[in-house]
Amino acid sequence: MRFNTLEVERTGLQQLEFEFREIAARRRSYRTAIEGADDRRAEIEELLARFALLSLSYESDLRRLEGLREAGSLLAALVPGRCPLCGALPDHQNPDGDDCDGNVEVVVTATDAETSKIRLLAKELQETVDQLNEESAELEASKPGLQEQFTATEVELSRITPTLQGQRATYLEFTEKRTSVTAAISLFQTISDLEQRKAEFEKEPSEPKASSAQPASGLSESVLDQFSEHMRLLLQAWKFPETERVHFDRTAKDFVISGKPRGSRGKGMRAITHSAFNISLLEFTRDKDLPHPGFVVLDTPLLAYREPEHDEDDLSETDLRDHFYEYLSRHDDRQVIILENDTPSEAVLARSQTIFFTKNDQLGRYGLFPRPPAKAG
Repeated sequence: MRFNTLEVERTGLQQLEFEFREIAARRRSYRTAIEGADDRRAEIEELLARFALLSLSYESDLRRLEGLREAGSLLAALVPGRCPLCGALPDHQNPDGDDCDGNVEVVVTATDAETSKIRLLAKELQETVDQLNEESAELEASKPGLQEQFTATEVELSRITPTLQGQRATYLEFTEKRTSVTAAISLFQTISDLEQRKAEFEKEPSEPKASSAQPASGLSESVLDQFSEHMRLLLQAWKFPETERVHFDRTAKDFVISGKPRGSRGKGMRAITHSAFNISLLEFTRDKDLPHPGFVVLDTPLLAYREPEHDEDDLSETDLRDHFYEYLSRHDDRQVIILENDTPSEAVLARSQTIFFTKNDQLGRYGLFPRPPAKAG
């Protein structure tokens, strides 16, 4: 029985991929060589066609020069007479002068020189043509071998491709199995940890010790009383109903206002008392010269005005809202950010330290942060 591991499959896949890339590279080189040979042969054919025209031009020039030479020889053999070019009589002819270009010997000599030059060019042209024909023949002779090698690499790729695909599928299957096994192991470990924690909890006594009934607190009773009194005075300044006494319940870790735990009230009352706690904390730390960031964020503190849960939670018939805004707006040593849909009175808005976020570019300030620029369409 053969056992395949992920490492074995990875090694086999790497070897197959290396072999595949090597064969593919050889196939590309053969294809490039074949295409290069075809391009070169086409270029040679075009050059040979042009050189054939040039050779015809050389032959035409040679025939023309040969005609000039024969005519010059015939003229030189004739009895001296009137010059065929300028019409001068023999006695007035001066072949060595500049008055006439009819010096036949000079013309014949120039014709012979031009003929030699063109024959040399024709010879060099023929040598070039022979070289190109030889190169074209070599390219044509090498093409079958290149094509055969290219076909062989195609066959090799066709042979190795199914094996490579199968190896890739096997490796993918192993990696998926490893992932699932790893996840299962992690799940079992989590279950084991939870069971261990459960067993530890079950070992603990069901009844807490008397000494642990009261949670430890780093604040003394005097500090808590001072803070509670500060919060009570703040609630009274806001005209919060029933604020005869405020104290902190260590067991519940919350405030009790006039005998009613804060947490037992509706969400609207909890919102305004939570705001009172935050403002009181800011002022108390200032009075005691304790650190505080100097700003407070209040989230819907006046919820009881809009969404009271019951009659005791309804503050819509009170003037707490006006006193709330008026109290906050008359202090300039702090920053209070209020997230609220309820609009304060005109008197509060008119104060210099009040900034109303309108979410309107044309009216007041848009928001705490500038409005982001519109995205280009």
